[in-house]
Amino acid sequence: MFKPKIKKQKIPSPKSPRLISPLISLLFLGVCLFAPFAAKQAHAAVLPVQIIPRSEWLKNCPTAKSNRDLEYYRVEKIIIHHTAGSTNDTLEKGKQIVDGICTGHVNSRGWDDIGYNYLIDPLGNIYEGRLGGEGVKGYHANHANPGTIGISLIGDYSSQNISPQMRDSLINLLADLSQRYQINPAGTGVLEHSCYSFNKPNIAGHRDYPYLVKNGFCQDTSTWYNRTACPGDAFYKTLNTIRQAVTLKDVAIPANGVFLAEYYNNRFLAAQPTQITTQGTNGKLNFNWGEGSPLPGILTDNFSARWRGMITVPETAIYT
Repeated sequence: MFKPKIKKQKIPSPKSPRLISPLISLLFLGVCLFAPFAAKQAHAAVLPVQIIPRSEWLKNCPTAKSNRDLEYYRVEKIIIHHTAGSTNDTLEKGKQIVDGICTGHVNSRGWDDIGYNYLIDPLGNIYEGRLGGEGVKGYHANHANPGTIGISLIGDYSSQNISPQMRDSLINLLADLSQRYQINPAGTGVLEHSCYSFNKPNIAGHRDYPYLVKNGFCQDTSTWYNRTACPGDAFYKTLNTIRQAVTLKDVAIPANGVFLAEYYNNRFLAAQPTQITTQGTNGKLNFNWGEGSPLPGILTDNFSARWRGMITVPETAIYT
């Protein structure tokens, strides 16, 4: 598998990494993924996700405790919550509710900021939550905080379904995040940076990762007690259909897709390239770099290529 040469240096307090788009054109020693994605062509494209920044809702929530070392982990899963509180019928009221949730998390629970990474209201507005940007560790699922993104639905969905606008925004946000972090929306797996040693859905409900576990250890469902009802029974029953809808929009991760790679026998991406196809599965491209040259007779120093895709890093560090 092709891995670019990357030097890594650990840092105690990294600044927030910002990803501009789930697909970033990079001039790099790599491959140009023109990916036909034949199996996915009929699927709906992910709509641009508009996020209301913290600066638009942050009014009364104390910010002094937000001066802390931010932690970043490779994002593996997305956990959905509900606030189990009041809802809004205007954008301004929605901002007030988010500010109030933040205030409650800081003043009542003693946290350093709002716990969720994102919040969505019934009107479909998506709010930036916790300070730190992409991939910052939230405070929403205790042992499952590292490596997860927490999304909270504003309102109580114990007995009522979410609004169509909220559903559409949730699906688009989930698809965007799944593309960005190469998460299979329909997949399952073990959360790496936690004590949960059993498989759970990649898009899960809060109740799948309870904050109280028997004898202080993470254990499977048969031994849980004081299990949270979050994100509400009515919504939780629809999670499978949500995952399916996200999968249909998640066009950036091919299911056994074939990638078209173009190799140039020079360092300037010029002249006529050599085209070959290579197999990729679930967004991962297997590439035999050999001794540094993709084809016989092409020296490493005379080889260049285009790679349209995204680089993600496995842990907090400075990469150069």
